[in-house]
Amino acid sequence: MRNIPISEIIEKIHQETGLSKEAVFDQIKAKVHTLDGLVSEDGAAYIVASELGVQLLKAQTTTRKLSELESGDMGIDVAGKVTRIYPVRTFARKDGSAGEVASIVISDPTGTARVIFWDKKTSTIKEGKITEGDVIKVKDANVRQNNFGGKEIHLNIRSSVAINPKGLEIKASTAITTRKKISNLVDGETSSVLGLIVKAFPPKFYHACKNCSKKVTLTPEGAFCIQHNKTEAEQNMLVSIVLDDGTETIRCVAFRHTAESICGFTVKEGFDILTKDGENILNARLDEFLLGRTVECSGRVRENKNISQIELMLNSIDLNPNPKEIAMKLMENG
Repeated sequence: MRNIPISEIIEKIHQETGLSKEAVFDQIKAKVHTLDGLVSEDGAAYIVASELGVQLLKAQTTTRKLSELESGDMGIDVAGKVTRIYPVRTFARKDGSAGEVASIVISDPTGTARVIFWDKKTSTIKEGKITEGDVIKVKDANVRQNNFGGKEIHLNIRSSVAINPKGLEIKASTAITTRKKISNLVDGETSSVLGLIVKAFPPKFYHACKNCSKKVTLTPEGAFCIQHNKTEAEQNMLVSIVLDDGTETIRCVAFRHTAESICGFTVKEGFDILTKDGENILNARLDEFLLGRTVECSGRVRENKNISQIELMLNSIDLNPNPKEIAMKLMENG
C-alpha cells in the first residue's frame, strides 16, 4: 500500500463525485473535528473517500512484478530468484544497542531488487536457509529506493519469506553475480572482486533526503530535494577505497550503510570523530582499520567520465572473506 498525498485524495474525490475541492477539504476538517483529533487530516481524507464510495487503493490479488515496485509501496508481495547473498553485519543504534542487517538480490523476468533482512529476520541468512538459485516469495514488505536509484524490499515485523514454494518457478532477468578480475570488469555489469585495500580516502559527510537518499540543498526554509521538493533530511556518508587484485586497481565507492560497513563506524560516530578530534585522527583510524586488508567488494561497474576510468559502486563489502579463497588467490598470483 502506498501513502497517497492528501492533495491527490482531494483531487480524486473531486473528479469522481463532482464536489468542489473546497467542499471536500471542509468534509475532511469536519471529520477530524468529529473524531476529536484522533486522526490526522491524511487519515480523515481516507475515511471521507471511503464514505463517499471513492476507492483509493486497489486490493492486491497477485504477486507484484519487480518492475512494478515503487518507493513508498507498503505491504506488497513479491517473488524472485536469488542471484546474490550478502553476509550479516552488525551495527550500533542511536540508543547504543546492537542491530543486525543482511541482504540478498532477487531477480524476475522484469528486473532485480535487493531484499533487506533486519535483526531477527537475519537468522534466515545466518542459518544458510537461502542459497543462490533459490526462488523466494516475500509477503507484506515495504519498498524503498537506495542511493543508486535501485529498489530495496525491506522486511518488517509482519513480513514472511517462503523458500522454493511449490509450483512457483521464476526465470531471472540477470545471472548470479560472479567474481571477476579487475582487469576483466566491464562498464554496466554487476560483479564482485577479491582484493587488497591499498588506499582509503577521507569520508565525506552530507545531508540526504530520507525518502530517496539523494543529496539535498539546505536553506533557511528547510531541506530541498530535486525529486521530493521540501523534505526531511538525514546525515549521510560517502567513502572511497582503492582495491588491488594483482591484475589492476579500481576505486570502490560506497554510501550510507555500505560505507558504515567499510569504515567500521556509523555515520554519526564518524562525524563526531571529525568534529571532536579532527580530520587527521579520523583518517588515521580509517587507515588502521582498512589498509592491507583483503576484502570482497560487490557492486555495479560504472565509468567515471571525469577521469575516464571505471569505478565499482558498492552495494556490499565482505571484510572477512573465506580464508580458503584468499589462499587460492595468493596461489594464483604466486
